[in-house]
Amino acid sequence: MNLYKIILAGCGQSEDSQVSSEKQLETPQIELDTRKYNLEKYLQIKLGNTYEEVEAILGAPGEAMVDNDRLKQYQWTNEDNSNISVAFFDKKATGKSQAHLGSFLSGKNTVTLNKFEKLKEGMTLQEVTDILGSGTETMLIDEDGKEKVMMGWYNSDGSGISVTLFDGKIIDTKKIMLK
Repeated sequence: MNLYKIILAGCGQSEDSQVSSEKQLETPQIELDTRKYNLEKYLQIKLGNTYEEVEAILGAPGEAMVDNDRLKQYQWTNEDNSNISVAFFDKKATGKSQAHLGSFLSGKNTVTLNKFEKLKEGMTLQEVTDILGSGTETMLIDEDGKEKVMMGWYNSDGSGISVTLFDGKIIDTKKIMLK
């Protein structure tokens, strides 16, 4: 999600009140993602969906990447190579992933090495988002009835944080080019 800053200044306004107005009016603006396969559609896909249900959400057939009797994987790719991939076992979705569908963090929402160092194994997603803010799900799979989720927080310079949770708790964290 990109942030746009609105600055209001007028005659007779002191510098302090201008800064105060600036802080109060900094609001997130959601850019409409007009790509055929976007994060909104990705998030509608649920584990357990059939291929037909996923195809109805995405509005087109996927390209078969794996096509065995019981295991199938399909990918839906945009012109910019961003994509959604869904794996099916016995005709039910058991995993999904996306690449390059989320937005970059900016301003006070960027992730830093200091924030990364606060993350500890065993934390819940809520504890993580209390530190990092909302992230973007990049992968979700079912492992023996428990969910394994990979979340990402990415800055506009390519740096970021990746967190893997299993059964609701952090099992792994990775920093990417953080200073």
